[in-house]
Amino acid sequence: MAQGFMDEGLSLKQAARRLMVTAEHLRKQLGLLKLPEETLALIERDDPQIREMCARETLKQINRFERWQRTLETVDRAFRWAKELKTGASQAEIAQREGMTRARVCQLLKLSTLSAEQVEGLRTRRLLYGVSLSQVMARLVG
Repeated sequence: MAQGFMDEGLSLKQAARRLMVTAEHLRKQLGLLKLPEETLALIERDDPQIREMCARETLKQINRFERWQRTLETVDRAFRWAKELKTGASQAEIAQREGMTRARVCQLLKLSTLSAEQVEGLRTRRLLYGVSLSQVMARLVG
């Protein structure tokens, strides 16, 4: 329901007001949607295992999931940038458009050297789930 309000273009505060809850409460509730699919399935089944999870562990899972999503988005951008470079774009142009330094773009372009198997492992969470972008970068350099 809250997501529907957000889809209508309402701000978090406006949606919270309509639902008669605080914006902070709504933000936390929406954060639950970011839980990994496996955890959401446990919640839907009312699995006893979910009752044993504490709020802190749930928040850690949300954090790991968000970090994983950001890493995937950055890997996708790096591959897109690598294609742009092959068609004549410069790192400086990409950096300016993305609001980054050229050095940061150069750093992130190393992600485009990941093999198809490594990228698939990232996507399916078999590899590096919960690992930060800096840890992925360290594995590439090391």
